[in-house]
Amino acid sequence: MRAPDAGAAPRRARAAARAQGAVVAAALVLLLLVLLPLRPAMPLPGLDPSWTYALNEAVAQHRVFGRDFVFSFGPLAALYTRAYHPATDALALAGAAIVALAAWGGCLVVARPRRRWLVALLPLLVAASELRDAAYMLVALLLPFAAFATGPGGVPSAAAPEPVRPRRWPRGLAFAALAVANGLLPLSKASFGVLVAGEGALALVLLLRQRRRALAAAVVALGLVALAAGWLAAGQPLAALPAFFVAEWPVVAGFGEAMSAHGAYAAAVCWIVAAALVAALFFLGYGWRRAQGGLVWLALCLYLFLAFKAGFVRQDGHERLSAAALPTIALLGALVLPARGAALGALVAIVGWFAVERSSAEFGLERIGVRVHAAADDALDGLALRLRRPSPLPRRFAEANAAIRRAEPLPPVDGSADVYPDELAALFAAGLPWAGRPVPQSYSVFTAPLAALDAAHLAGAEAPRHVFFEVAPIDGRLPTLEDAASWPVLLSDYALQERAGRFLHFVRVADGAGPAPLPLATLRADVGVAIEVPAADAPVWAAIELRPTLLGRLVAQLFRLPRVELELSLDDGRTLVHRYVPAMGRDGFLLSPYLGTNDDVVALVAGVDRGARVRRLRVLAPGLGLWRTQCEVTFSALRLPVRPDAARLLDPAPPRAAGAP
Repeated sequence: MRAPDAGAAPRRARAAARAQGAVVAAALVLLLLVLLPLRPAMPLPGLDPSWTYALNEAVAQHRVFGRDFVFSFGPLAALYTRAYHPATDALALAGAAIVALAAWGGCLVVARPRRRWLVALLPLLVAASELRDAAYMLVALLLPFAAFATGPGGVPSAAAPEPVRPRRWPRGLAFAALAVANGLLPLSKASFGVLVAGEGALALVLLLRQRRRALAAAVVALGLVALAAGWLAAGQPLAALPAFFVAEWPVVAGFGEAMSAHGAYAAAVCWIVAAALVAALFFLGYGWRRAQGGLVWLALCLYLFLAFKAGFVRQDGHERLSAAALPTIALLGALVLPARGAALGALVAIVGWFAVERSSAEFGLERIGVRVHAAADDALDGLALRLRRPSPLPRRFAEANAAIRRAEPLPPVDGSADVYPDELAALFAAGLPWAGRPVPQSYSVFTAPLAALDAAHLAGAEAPRHVFFEVAPIDGRLPTLEDAASWPVLLSDYALQERAGRFLHFVRVADGAGPAPLPLATLRADVGVAIEVPAADAPVWAAIELRPTLLGRLVAQLFRLPRVELELSLDDGRTLVHRYVPAMGRDGFLLSPYLGTNDDVVALVAGVDRGARVRRLRVLAPGLGLWRTQCEVTFSALRLPVRPDAARLLDPAPPRAAGAP
C-alpha cells in the first residue's frame, strides 16, 4: 500500500494559487481592453455627439471650465465619453487605465483570498453594460470597502470562516490607485464628484477610527494631487479649480427638475426591490452591531441611491445605468460576503438587472451577447488600430468632420460664431471660430442663473458675431424656455441675414443687454385656472413663479417630480400644450407671440402678424400635493426692433392679416 504523499497538498495549493494568479492577471488585461477607448467614437451630428465634441473642443481651445464652459462634465470628459479628439486622446487613455487599475486592485484588496479569481467577472460585466457609469462609480465605493477590509478585524461577519485581509496583494498600490482614480473622476463627470466626496468621507472616518492616520493622510493627499494634476494636464489654470466645483453645483442640482423623463414605474419598483434585498444581505453580512461595518453599509447605500437617481430621473434609456449597478454590487457581494449571502445576492441582483432591462421594448436576452461581442470587437480592432503606424485616427477624425459638413453645411463667415440650441458639431466641422456661451447647449440651461450667464455672454465683448439659430426644444418644452434670457438679446442686438439650411443666420449689429421689460401686470392664480394675457402692442414677457411643496422638495431629492405643463390659447384658435420647467422660467421667458418654428421667429423679427398672439395660459400641475396650488405670474412688454427686410425670408404662404379670424 502506497504511503500518502505528504507534499501533495502543498503542491496542489501552490498550483491553485498560480492558476488564480493567472486568472487575476488576465482580468486586468481584459479590463484594460474593455475600459480603454482603443477604438474611440468619432464626431457625428446630433445633440449628444455635439456636447461630446464641445467638451473636447473646450479643452483644445483652453477654455476654463467653470467660467468659460459650464456643463455636467469636466475637462477629463473624454475618459467617460470615449470620444476622439487629438487634444484629449492621451488624457482619455491614461485616465481609463488608472480607473481600470483602481477597480481591479480594489476588488482584490476587499476579496476573500479564495475568491479573488472572481475579479475576472468584472470586465465581463462592464462589457455587458450599455452604460458604464456603474463601473466608474464602483471605484469610489471600493475605497471605504478597502479601508474596512484591510483594517483590524476586517471580517464582514463574526461567522465568516476566513479572513478577508489580503496577505500577498500589495495594499499600498491598490490604495494609491483608488485615491488617484477618485481624484480624477469628478473632472470627468460632475455627478461623480458627489459620490466621490461621500465615499471618500466614509473611508476617511473608517481609517481614522482604525488609527491609521498616515494612510488616511496619504489617501487624501494623493486624491488632491491627482485632482490638481488632472486639471493641469487638461490645460486648466490651478487657481480656477475651486470655481469649477462651485459652477457645477447649479448644473447638478437643476438636472432633476429640468431633465426628468417618465418611463415604466414597474422598472423602478423592480430595481428598488432588488437593491433593497441586496442591501439587506450586506447589512446582515457586515453586522450592524459593529460601527465600522455600519459605515461600510452606508457607503453601499449611498452608491445604490446615486445609481438609482442617475438612471431613473431621466428614464429614457438611462435606467440601464441603474440596472448595471445591480450585477456590479452582486460581484462585490460575491467577493466579500459569506457564501450563502453572496449566492442569494447574485441571484436577486441578476433578476433585478434583467427585469429593468426588459422594460425596454427592444431588449432581448440576445442584446447582452451583442454588447459583449461589440465590446470585444472594439477592443481587438482598437488594439490593432493603436498599433498601426502612422495612426489612422487623425485621418478618421478629418473624414468624420467632412461627413458632418456634408450633412449640416454652414456658410463661411467673417468672424466668430455660435449655434443655438445644440448642433455644435456642425460649427466645429466647418472650422468656424467658436465664441460659445458658457452653457454650450440651450437645453442644459437648467436654472435662471445659468440662463443669465449665457445672456451676459451674448451681450458682452466676447459674444459671437454670427449666430446660427433654430427652434428645436427637447422633451416637448416651450421653445422660448430654453436659454430664455438670451432671446431678447438675440432679437435686439442681431439682425437676421439669411437662411442657412435648417438654421436662421443672425449677424451682430449692436451692443447691449436687450430691452428692459416694461411691467404690464402681476397676479396670483390657482394652478389649472386660465389666466388672461394682457393685450400689448409689443411681445409679452412672462415670469411664472411655481414652487414645489415641502413634500415635493423631498420627492425631488429622492426621485423626481411629475412634470408641469403650460397650456396656451392663441389668436388663431390653436391650443398648445408644452412642458414647463419652473426653475427655467422663474425669471421670465418670451410668451407672446408664440414661437414654435423658424418661420415664427422670422415673422416676429419682420413685424408680421401671423395670428400667434397668446391670449390665455394655464399652468397644469398634477394635484398630488407636490406643487403649490397657486402661482404668481408677472407680465411685461418687450420693445424689440422691427426689421421689415427679414420678411423676404418667410415661407411663401401669405401671412395672416392683423385681426383676421
